[in-house]
Amino acid sequence: MAERSDQRTRPDESVEEPLDEASFGLDDEPPVETDTGPSTPDETGSSGLTGRLGAAVRAPFGAVASRLRSPFEGLFSLRAFLLLLVTSVAGMLLAGTVLPFGSIGGLVGIAAATFAAGLAGERSRYVEASASGALASGISWLLGNLVLTAVGPGVPLVAVGVGFGVLAALLGHYFGRDLRSGLTRDL
Repeated sequence: MAERSDQRTRPDESVEEPLDEASFGLDDEPPVETDTGPSTPDETGSSGLTGRLGAAVRAPFGAVASRLRSPFEGLFSLRAFLLLLVTSVAGMLLAGTVLPFGSIGGLVGIAAATFAAGLAGERSRYVEASASGALASGISWLLGNLVLTAVGPGVPLVAVGVGFGVLAALLGHYFGRDLRSGLTRDL
């Protein structure tokens, strides 16, 4: 019986195949390399036995793994987080100067910024909104109570500020998403 490598045809020879790879959806798969030669750190990320072993384990599952998605894929966007952080800080500063309520004005600014992001954005960004609200509010409460934080009893105040920042950001983003879905829904 001949081995499979002896049965291969050359690319210049024309052979009719009753089924092609496109009919099975296999033409979009990345090629799987099973080279077991010496590896370099540039090819596999690590050299030696560990790199070869990792490549040997990944090779049979390469096509399947390329189709699988992580459950956390698309959960956090650094770009959206940074944009929300900048707008939250700007909203905090603007509302803090306009409203005479101090820290509450900053929370209103965070809620307004995340409301606008929820209204304008196509995707919901609850994780990014809550992280940016927590960071902006936490830093604001930390700087506002710097002496108390340095002495010791100010740490719970900063934790309360982080909690209120998360709550304000989530509520603002939720109501922005809710208004967006109401405005874009067909009647």
